[in-house]
Amino acid sequence: MNVLQHSFSRSHLRPWAWFLFAALTILLLTACGGKVNTDLSVNDDGSGERKMTVVVSDESLAKVKGGQASIEKAIADFKPAELNYGGVKREGNNSVFSFSIPFKSLSEYATKVDAIRSAGGTSAHSARARAEISKGVEPFSSGSSYSENFTSNQLLAWIVAVLEKQGKIASSDSGNALSTGENVLKYGGQETKAAQPFAVGKVEKHQGLSSVQAYTSGLGTGKYTRTLQLGMDRIAYLGKPEAFDKYFADRVPSGSTVKKHDDGVSIIWDIQFPAGTPDQVNEYMNSLLSSESSRFQVSDPAPGEDPLTFTATVADNFSCRVVCGGATFPHSTLELGPGWTGPGEYEFASGKRGIDIYNRPPLEVYSVVSYNSQKLDIALNPRGGGSATLRVVFGKEEEAKVKDAIAQWLQGESKAKASREEVRDGVAYSVTVKGEDAKALSKQLEIFGFTGAPIELRQIEKSTLRDGYLVGLRLGLPDRIAIHAKGLELPLTVQIKGEEGLSFLEPTPEIKQAGWQLKDGQYQAEIRPEPGHLGFVFLAKAEVNRTWILWASLGGFLLFLALVIIGVLFFVKRKFGPSKPAGAAGGEAAEGAAPTSAGTGAAQETHGSDASQAVPTVVLPTPEALAGEGVPGVWQAAPYPGSAGSDQPTERLDLAPPVNDNLTQPLPNLANLPGAETEAVPSPPDNANGETIGGEEATPALSEPADEQEYGESDPERDTTKDE
Repeated sequence: MNVLQHSFSRSHLRPWAWFLFAALTILLLTACGGKVNTDLSVNDDGSGERKMTVVVSDESLAKVKGGQASIEKAIADFKPAELNYGGVKREGNNSVFSFSIPFKSLSEYATKVDAIRSAGGTSAHSARARAEISKGVEPFSSGSSYSENFTSNQLLAWIVAVLEKQGKIASSDSGNALSTGENVLKYGGQETKAAQPFAVGKVEKHQGLSSVQAYTSGLGTGKYTRTLQLGMDRIAYLGKPEAFDKYFADRVPSGSTVKKHDDGVSIIWDIQFPAGTPDQVNEYMNSLLSSESSRFQVSDPAPGEDPLTFTATVADNFSCRVVCGGATFPHSTLELGPGWTGPGEYEFASGKRGIDIYNRPPLEVYSVVSYNSQKLDIALNPRGGGSATLRVVFGKEEEAKVKDAIAQWLQGESKAKASREEVRDGVAYSVTVKGEDAKALSKQLEIFGFTGAPIELRQIEKSTLRDGYLVGLRLGLPDRIAIHAKGLELPLTVQIKGEEGLSFLEPTPEIKQAGWQLKDGQYQAEIRPEPGHLGFVFLAKAEVNRTWILWASLGGFLLFLALVIIGVLFFVKRKFGPSKPAGAAGGEAAEGAAPTSAGTGAAQETHGSDASQAVPTVVLPTPEALAGEGVPGVWQAAPYPGSAGSDQPTERLDLAPPVNDNLTQPLPNLANLPGAETEAVPSPPDNANGETIGGEEATPALSEPADEQEYGESDPERDTTKDE
């Protein structure tokens, strides 16, 4: 113990030992990595070049698997385009790798540095690169200086990251793989050796602005309007009011609006630049703040994986070293217009929204094209299938931004095709998903992007006239669609209806509490879900009513019964109905004609051309049955031809006019004779001698049967050819 204490005490008393220890440590660290030397030249106009060399000893190369070849391959495969590589050369026991960054302006220089620092998988730095020449300007300051906020080691860190990722160097060696060598800055005609980050010269402050606030609008339009609010201590301003007013008058861009007011503590300038591109905004800022490093940048909005979401990258950095005081902290805010959102957004006092972008890494902002309303119609089939139709309505201005992409966005991975329809309040897009059964429909909904349990349509009751079903449904709207609903509280209107006679019963208390209403045989509800997920749960009974079968059967029976009754009545009327009076027909035929054989001949002559002039033919009972009736005239039997297409004659009694020309007594009504049957048939033509022309009659009998109760049935076998 005492020996150890003595040794420690003695070593503690010898300062040279500590020096030796420090020297060995430096040598070890140097041997473990490459030494980076920097030579930076900056001209008064902001152009220049940064040259860097990395000196790697053979001892350090031995710790790299593959040696120099591995380093050169990493450079060839991963070198940022903004960095020039000059190759490698041998100097003694060292390999020297050369790099350079030429630039035409300090703004270009800083942009290249940002790209190089983020290469090779290295993380982005919290502050954007800044390279600045500060020249004092009256009445704010005097003098000159150059400064930047990055180092050469940061610009070459990507090489170390690549080698470590490839396993070419051990993780324990990556921390000291690069060390700092000599740093030389050439600026303003002077060459200065300085530490990094470089900062040479000095700007003397006389009076400066106490506050700088920048507000920028116009995101997504390509033209940006910036408003500056500059504040200065009132007492400092009143020391040289003319000089400060002249400074702003000379440097405010043409077309700007300037308002100045005194709030009793500070003098406030409100300056609004004319709308311009990001580069023009930078020019305005550099002029007003006597700077060369303003870097307001906005990329053109472009759609990503979501065709209805546009992404833009925005950043802002400007220097206030010349015109600001030592305690001034500038701010820059980007206003988010309609549909835009960004990280850390907040609301202004005016109600507008924005994000802080001053001196921060590039931020991504998003423009989400939203629709105004959404509706889901679900049709359930008792067999278990059905369809689901989603309908969203965009405003016409919103649709114009992404018109060609909406259909594909709505369809997603499904094979369903979207349809477009112009409606009163905008443009509606609809897509329908179908399935042959519940399982197939659920699968199609899953492919479409819906979440939740499969659709259930289970039969719980079956009868001849009525079937009962239990309906279960739980769906969540696809996220790709839900995020485009306008406002977080946009309700989803859901209608569930049945196909093929399916109707829903009165909802359960739980369903009522959830806001479902039964109307016209279908459920309706407006779902106000939590943000990011539009879902609902549905469980209720449904039924298929077949009472129409009963009514249809009853109607068919009644129709059949009516037809039977009509048929019976028709048959009875035809078979047993009253005969047509022969006198009327005969009277019409013989009206105005003399009761002579000549008249009969005349009637017979017109028979062939006019059926209405036919001579009445009467089928009578035998002459014996008519004895005592006092019937004048002569009854003659004459053969008549049979029915059309038949060669068999039929015997009928033809009532011919009386032979006695002096007979004036009219013929009785033959229809009233017992057992008489009358038919109006055309008579065969006779010649003047009473002979039948052609030998046979040409018209069949058309008589109806007489009343059987009064006269008895007619006998087709009765002989009607006997003389009276």
